[in-house]
Amino acid sequence: MKSDTRPATIYVGNLRFTRTEEDVYQLFKRYGRVISAKLILDKKTQKSKAIAFIQMQSKDAAEMAISQLNGKEVDGRTLKVSIAIESNVETKSIKKYKSIEKEEEVVTKRKPKPKTKPKTKPKTKTKTKPKPKGLDLLFNYLNK
Repeated sequence: MKSDTRPATIYVGNLRFTRTEEDVYQLFKRYGRVISAKLILDKKTQKSKAIAFIQMQSKDAAEMAISQLNGKEVDGRTLKVSIAIESNVETKSIKKYKSIEKEEEVVTKRKPKPKTKPKTKPKTKTKTKPKPKGLDLLFNYLNK
């Protein structure tokens, strides 16, 4: 059988939150040449989301790593390892991937449109007769 030497990206879930990209790189390099290891961080806190994407030089090496590490307990946590499927969503120059196992769609959150009040015509003031003052008030009182 012919070996597949195309690069492959692996999804790794359920990592320990204290793991670094270097730790993940070291974990996978024993199964073949690792091109890159990217740990996913929370945008606000910059803390690990316990998910990583590893790009291996060959698909064969990626499949070997998956078969050896999927379901294996590392640091007291059972790893979830699978081939990542490229998603259509791109942010800046980093491509986002999703796991085959999860088959979740990446959904971009849209901001709701601000509610606007319907435009109404401004109220027009009607001119009213001024109230009588002083002598006019006395004159009106006497003429009643």
